Amino acid sequence: MEHGLTKSAIQRLLRKAGVKSASGVIYEEIRGVFLTMLDPMLQRIILFVEHEGRRTVMPSDVKRAIESIGLRFYTHDDTVGRCAPRKRPGRQDPGSSTRRRTRKGKGALRNIVFYQKQSDCVYFTKTAFVRLVKDRVTRDLRFNKVALDQLQVFLETHVVRILENANLAAIHASRETLMPKDVQLARHISDNPLDH
Repeated sequence: MEHGLTKSAIQRLLRKAGVKSASGVIYEEIRGVFLTMLDPMLQRIILFVEHEGRRTVMPSDVKRAIESIGLRFYTHDDTVGRCAPRKRPGRQDPGSSTRRRTRKGKGALRNIVFYQKQSDCVYFTKTAFVRLVKDRVTRDLRFNKVALDQLQVFLETHVVRILENANLAAIHASRETLMPKDVQLARHISDNPLDH
């Protein structure tokens, strides 16, 4: 686990992307994807901040950095929060000793529906993301809270898009399990400069 990019947070991203099953080594691949997207974004943001002669990263800097790579910027409202993990249902009758069995993959489908209904939330903890950003920035800069939220929402949304395409590649290969080679293929096909 590097800087709060935990396995449970990555599992939530996988469910948001519609992935039912993932290989055990996929987590390290997704951490690598996230970090290789974060570094060029931070470099672009720092360029805009230094060009303006400021030491504080503002939301407009994040917006300009996102738009400079040709991607659409969605406006940010202050309702972005951390998505709660799905609560597991308990037994209905405390006196009964029998448990109801479900089909294989039914719980994963339930989680996929739950996370795909959520919007305006982030999956990595905000404190872990702030620590990760500050560790990657070598200059003495301050970050506006809204700017950090915008950056985190953009990166997580973009990772989910890559995972959706990787899931399609896995389905095309007649597999339900997402493998690192599917993620690599999805990044290779993508025309976004952040993915290379």
